[in-house]
Amino acid sequence: MTGPECWATVAMDTEEAVKALVLAKGLRRFMTSRPLVLVASPTLPDDVWELLQSEFDVVVRLERRWLNSGVDPHIAAKVMIWSLSKWQRVIVLSPDVMVVRGCDEIFKERNATASDYSVMVVKPSVDIWRKLVDRLVSAKGGISEDKLFTQVFGQQLGQPLGPLNDKFCTGVDLKEGLLAKNLNELAIVSFTGTHPMEILCKDEVGLVNGALESAILNLWKSNLDHGVAQKLAKLETVILSMQNEVIPPHKNFTTLNPAINLDSIPAQIPLEAMEWKRDPAGKKHRIAGVSSFGITGTDAHAIIQETPILNHATLNLKNDVKTPRPFQILTLSGKNEEALDANLTQFKEFLETTSEKLGDIAHTANLGRGQFLHRAAVVGKDTAELIEKLKNANSILRKVAPEESPKICFLFTGQGSQYPGMARELYDSNLTFKMTFDQCERVLSKGSEENVLAFVEFCKNNQIKTHILEATHAFHSRHMDPILDQYRAVAEGVCYSKPKNNITYVSGMEGRIVQESEGVHVNADYWVRHTRDSVRYSSASRELMGRGGCTLFLEVGPQPVLSALTMINSDGVEGLVDPVVCLPSIRKQEDDWSCILTTVAKLYLAGVNINWEQFDQFEPVKKITVPFYPFQNKSYWFEIPDQGPGQIHPLVGTPVSNASAMKLFQNKLELEDAEFLKDHVIGNKVIFPGAGFMVSN
Repeated sequence: MTGPECWATVAMDTEEAVKALVLAKGLRRFMTSRPLVLVASPTLPDDVWELLQSEFDVVVRLERRWLNSGVDPHIAAKVMIWSLSKWQRVIVLSPDVMVVRGCDEIFKERNATASDYSVMVVKPSVDIWRKLVDRLVSAKGGISEDKLFTQVFGQQLGQPLGPLNDKFCTGVDLKEGLLAKNLNELAIVSFTGTHPMEILCKDEVGLVNGALESAILNLWKSNLDHGVAQKLAKLETVILSMQNEVIPPHKNFTTLNPAINLDSIPAQIPLEAMEWKRDPAGKKHRIAGVSSFGITGTDAHAIIQETPILNHATLNLKNDVKTPRPFQILTLSGKNEEALDANLTQFKEFLETTSEKLGDIAHTANLGRGQFLHRAAVVGKDTAELIEKLKNANSILRKVAPEESPKICFLFTGQGSQYPGMARELYDSNLTFKMTFDQCERVLSKGSEENVLAFVEFCKNNQIKTHILEATHAFHSRHMDPILDQYRAVAEGVCYSKPKNNITYVSGMEGRIVQESEGVHVNADYWVRHTRDSVRYSSASRELMGRGGCTLFLEVGPQPVLSALTMINSDGVEGLVDPVVCLPSIRKQEDDWSCILTTVAKLYLAGVNINWEQFDQFEPVKKITVPFYPFQNKSYWFEIPDQGPGQIHPLVGTPVSNASAMKLFQNKLELEDAEFLKDHVIGNKVIFPGAGFMVSN
């Protein structure tokens, strides 16, 4: 069987494969003349694949990349159908559909509908398929917009080449495909309202066909006259009506066109505001049709449906984390300093008046807004603190970030930085930190203090600053010799791997970048030497800044011990262009969250791309409506250049060079320059005289 049309279905597991086989046999039993196409999971057993291939004309394997992508495989399978461009039209059936009679006549009907989401009619296109794939990859099958009020259920552009019902389809054979649906829940239809042809007529429009009890007509021209953006205004009216649960009245409507019979549709025109409530149970959906009939003959139609009620699932932290994050970070950006200032101002004003939770505000602003190079950030405990910081320019962290994200070097502090109660607040309020910490094992050992104290006394006598590290191990000394054999036995039981994702490892013991090509191997012997031998941190940090090109350092530890050493070692390093910046994770005697969020803010200002979605993955936050980007509106006016002395006549103007044999002239006439034109007036309008055209010719 061949042809431009086909049936299609999906099967993502064995149960669906059985249903797909039943569907295929049902279509065959009623003598379908169209090919049967299946998109199936590559994980199906071989014997199931053989059955499917024997029953379907074409079996397409779902690409394995979708299985672990976070995208619903059913969605990915339906997206793949758009790549089946050898067919002009595909009707996709759910494998749950039971065939009880011949169905091929559906292909003849342009207005085919279904009572649920079991049927989808598409016109395959490789371009559309690629766009959908990109969309799914970027959003991982989820909703990434700040807040969706509606969803486009279908759209169509057409020319008036046939009766009206050929132009306004219920929802099949559209340009990008549309889930067909029974539209008996249609509540509002938005039109211009100029001509009776625009009004839904029961006998002419396939949209109603007796399935619609009543429609509410929103005839836009009675509220706003013709305009360039009128089509968008109609769409915006529908969105706002759904958002505010009210249909606006027609203030300027007085007399109905006698050619329109509302009772025969049936329909009504609201003269007062009407409630349009969402169904609390979510079983019925508000749907609106938006149509635009252009004077040039192009007609545009769209069906808009409200979005489903989104239940923002939050993790139950009751048993795992005692308190949520006590501090919040708010990041803002702009394309220039003026835009950034305006953004800061509007968020300050928003915080002063809103009752929204600060966590939701910060989550939406950080995750849901574009990140431009002119950046600012503030950290605070509550809304009041953020307002005060936004009022004071000195309390706002701001910087112009580089165009490329910088390299980050992580400094691992090691011994000497620990103290009682370190990172306790993070442990109590962050599930990721708590889980990681609980998995760690602590190993204790002893060492002599006699030589250390003697060395400290020597330094004091020679005016050398010292600091005794409160270490529990005598690392990098002969005191570790008794445990080296036991330590080696443990180290040899570990499986070592090379650094991934282009990560460069710099050894503090070797004082250089670890590369096997230079004879440095990270194995059991390396870690034994690392435990016993001295540290060459000065050489290692200079290697990072010089050869590694790193100037941004983030110290991972309870106290930034290595940061000061890194700053000192940066003196005299050749080739450094940018200043060296060292940032702590947390500090002793400083609030954990305030410190770590301030560091996150400075990383953001430095141009680091923060994954805000993962940053808030265990926080009870959701997206809300916050101020949008403050566009810097500018007026653009086309200025006609001065034609200069090249005019050959006040009316003819200046010659214009062109590639043809035709002589062209351009001119700009102003009444001040050609006062004789003021005499040629009809009514109160100056009219260019016909004799002037004769002169021009």
